[in-house]
Amino acid sequence: MEASINQRQAPSLGFSRTAPLLDLQPVVLQVQVPPLDLQNVDATALKDAIRHVDDTIRRLRATIEIWNEYQPSVDGMMHLESQLEIWCQYEQSLAARLRLLQPPPLVTFPVGLLVEIFSWCISGDDRLVPIHEIPLHFRVPCHRRSSMYILAQVCQQWRDVICTNLALHPMLFLIIPPEKLDETETIARLEAYLESTHRRPISFKIVFREGPWHWDIFRRLWESPERWGKVEIINNSRSPIPLALHLLHLPHLSSLYIRNYVPPEPFWYGNFPKLETLDIVACPTVLSVVMWVLPQVTCLHVFVLHPRSDFYTLIEAFPRLKKLYLKGEEFIDTDPYFYGTEGPAVLSRLHELHILCDADGSLRYIAAPNLVFLKDQCLSSASIDFVRRSECATTLTDLDLEVEDETMSANAVALMRLTTHVSYLRLSFPSLPRLLAHRSRVYDNIIEALSECTYPGHGKRRLVVLPKLRHLIVNGDQVYQNYTCFVALIDLIDKRSCA
Repeated sequence: MEASINQRQAPSLGFSRTAPLLDLQPVVLQVQVPPLDLQNVDATALKDAIRHVDDTIRRLRATIEIWNEYQPSVDGMMHLESQLEIWCQYEQSLAARLRLLQPPPLVTFPVGLLVEIFSWCISGDDRLVPIHEIPLHFRVPCHRRSSMYILAQVCQQWRDVICTNLALHPMLFLIIPPEKLDETETIARLEAYLESTHRRPISFKIVFREGPWHWDIFRRLWESPERWGKVEIINNSRSPIPLALHLLHLPHLSSLYIRNYVPPEPFWYGNFPKLETLDIVACPTVLSVVMWVLPQVTCLHVFVLHPRSDFYTLIEAFPRLKKLYLKGEEFIDTDPYFYGTEGPAVLSRLHELHILCDADGSLRYIAAPNLVFLKDQCLSSASIDFVRRSECATTLTDLDLEVEDETMSANAVALMRLTTHVSYLRLSFPSLPRLLAHRSRVYDNIIEALSECTYPGHGKRRLVVLPKLRHLIVNGDQVYQNYTCFVALIDLIDKRSCA
């Protein structure tokens, strides 16, 4: 009796096995959304479509909840539920497509896992990795289909690539005597490192200090000279190092860095057939040792600490030099007019010059007519004179300048006015917050110079300073932390883009 009363009170739904509910058709079927195969749909359209679909799903669920109380026919309810499932699937498809247009933020993984995977092959100091930090294996506490497992597999493949590519290879950092006292574990990790590199050339840095020798550790490296790729030797001890490098055959050695270490005998070219990078001190004792291998070297890092005659003799011995790094303190020149026998040394193949110290004296006695890249951390008038004397103002395309005071700022502007083909400019202001706090003109002078334009006629503007500039980097991302710098850069970009 009660059931019959409920049936009489319920409105007629009119369900059939073949046709949907007519009263609900406007609710279910007449919502306009973009089809899934619509090309070039943007995120805004997808969000609107998802919002309409959500409204339809809510109305469907409310309808199902209401009509469940009136015990409708089974076919009618199945039709409503199937419609609800179709719209839910459609919403999922739209959401998936929206995620492709707007990917979610990166997931943060546990620090321990990242350290375990990356510590041995990534370091902030030229990929130098202490030997006790090289993991012997990977410990990945995750399921096979989890994100961390996939990350570990990718990193394992990356490790294999690094092990077989010398350019990406980590440098082993070994201290004699080692800071870590567990000699057995150190040897085990060293052997694992040598084994994991698949007999490829290895790179390592050795620091000799006062204390007992650990020959069992050192012998692992010394017995495999044919695998040496990049070697840096630093002698911080007071006694000479008993290393006979001149007796070793190093067929894969490409880079040799020497600090306070002078081999007892001269090097011979046949023992260093692939040597390209050399880092030395310009002094007579070192020159006498390395002179035979200089003609093949293309990259030189030099500490100029002695009379200019030694530096001049060194530079003239590099017919193939392409990169030059000037480091160390400036020496006292005993003969300010010394030019050698034929004037300044002309380095016709030199493409890169890195000035990392006060090198005013050195710059006066070299010329590079084909220079392309100039990095200067100690901007002075000597750099401008060097560019003029070398006649490389039109060959320079890349400038990397460090500016700390108004004198360096003025020199930077003068250098930028002199060079006309520079397309890449990197400016570094180590003390930018202090300069801005004291209202210094160091930063503004350069920005204003880069904003200068002329008006040749008809309302057109022409850039004056660096007219071919295409890439500008100022202090990396740090400059945007200050609103004043940000506004100045935006204004500069606007002026250059409209010119």
